[in-house]
Amino acid sequence: MRDQLSVLWLLACALVTAAVVAAALPVPDPAIERYGSGTRNHVVRNGENLSVIAKRYKTTPAAIMRLNRLKKPMIFPGQELLVRR
Repeated sequence: MRDQLSVLWLLACALVTAAVVAAALPVPDPAIERYGSGTRNHVVRNGENLSVIAKRYKTTPAAIMRLNRLKKPMIFPGQELLVRR
């Protein structure tokens, strides 16, 4: 009896899981939805800081921080940042 309940429970879970997967809608890529084509990537080079990068793209360090959700103005070489075109 116990084994039969276990098997029934596993079948019920499998059916529910399959139904959830089948009903799920495709999730759009948040980078595309949020940023669209108005941004591009910038790879931080050695010696660069937010002010230098902001000047190159005619924006502000604060705008770059907001766009990349940075809490501190600390960046590292090799880090990818989103910047407005």
